[in-house]
Amino acid sequence: MKRNLLLILFVSSLSFLFAQDCSDLFISEYVEGSHNNKALEIYNPTDNAIDLSDYHMSRYSNGGFSPNYIGLAPGGILEAHSVLVVVLDKQNPNGTGLDTIVFDELRALADIFLCPVYDDNKMMYFNGNDAVTLEKISTSEILDIIGKIGEDPGDGWTDIDPYFIDLGEWWRLWTRDQTLIRKPEIKEGVHLNPDVFNATLEWDSLPKNTFDSLRSHTCECGNAGTSNITNFQVENKIYFFPNPVINGEFKIRSNKIFESIEIYNSLGNIVHKQKNDIPKASIDINSSNYNKGLYIVRINFTNGYTQTKKLIIK
Repeated sequence: MKRNLLLILFVSSLSFLFAQDCSDLFISEYVEGSHNNKALEIYNPTDNAIDLSDYHMSRYSNGGFSPNYIGLAPGGILEAHSVLVVVLDKQNPNGTGLDTIVFDELRALADIFLCPVYDDNKMMYFNGNDAVTLEKISTSEILDIIGKIGEDPGDGWTDIDPYFIDLGEWWRLWTRDQTLIRKPEIKEGVHLNPDVFNATLEWDSLPKNTFDSLRSHTCECGNAGTSNITNFQVENKIYFFPNPVINGEFKIRSNKIFESIEIYNSLGNIVHKQKNDIPKASIDINSSNYNKGLYIVRINFTNGYTQTKKLIIK
């Protein structure tokens, strides 16, 4: 029995040592911004489409060994050399405190939103002192790690020795209030829990709340353009506020970028049409010249879907 176990360990070690680069998903970007601005970008470095049903992400909080985990995108297919952008699901424009809405520019870049309720699933609520992993379900394999499982670094992991000391020197923190981007020469994730997590070896750092590098990744395995996900559709969510409109102005917010809106009165006549000249997921409307009553707003998304919603003007 002991010989068999040693043989299994030996073969597993060989499989790990000779694992090819660009062979499986890894984390290409990490966003730990202010408020609830938290996101992860997952990159497919392979030449083949990958079924996302076999993957989940985990958060090991404050040095713990018991993870909070969530499936990546059941039923989704991530095409070769493409990325998936996952954002914490805080989309309610009326949210305050712990439920404060994520910034519009980050919401507009999301492919999927996860973990809307903290008490139901805490995975996407990572802070600078939480280790985050990407794991393969069928093999129980860790494909990538940010941080070190089982270690609480205080405010976050830093770039100095001792790297985990609580210094209060925020500019030294790499995993808190930062955006991290994987270096182009990195072709696979970290499979083993590191003795020391030194982000400078594999990551470049950008300032807090920097989002404009999401939805693309530069890598020697092959550059990723905009996300290309098939067989997986995220519900398009629309928010109007205030609704009813009482002061002549209202805002439209969405979890997806839309290209235009149309507003119809109760008789079916179009009273307003506006194009979103800058691709974004928000728009402000001046309705001060509208009559009181019920209106229908039609939103046309860039992915070809449309959605209608009722609006009341008082």
